[in-house]
Amino acid sequence: MAIQPVEIMKGVAGATVRQASTDSSAAITITELGTAPSTFGGQRAVVGAKITVETQSIRIAFGTAAVQTGGSEVGHLFIAGSVIEIQDGATLRACRIISAANGVHGVIQTTPYYGSR
Repeated sequence: MAIQPVEIMKGVAGATVRQASTDSSAAITITELGTAPSTFGGQRAVVGAKITVETQSIRIAFGTAAVQTGGSEVGHLFIAGSVIEIQDGATLRACRIISAANGVHGVIQTTPYYGSR
């Protein structure tokens, strides 16, 4: 049996959100993200998130649109099974996803973390 890595979540976990990538650059769809300083119910600031790539490859870019084609791809390439840990709310808000290949859409699961009350 293979040993699985320990996952450490920093903060209070919020509701996990499922999102499919498309051929257009899109923000992570967490309703509570809002704008800085982002809060959930006026109580806790978003401090990061865990993102897992379930199916197909995606690109993730920060602070700019992710681009998939034309030899000018922009964004870090993540394959199915990848786990991305973002430890800052502003970085999470700047995150953009796109399908790595035209018409081949992936699915991500994102769990935001909130700071203490």
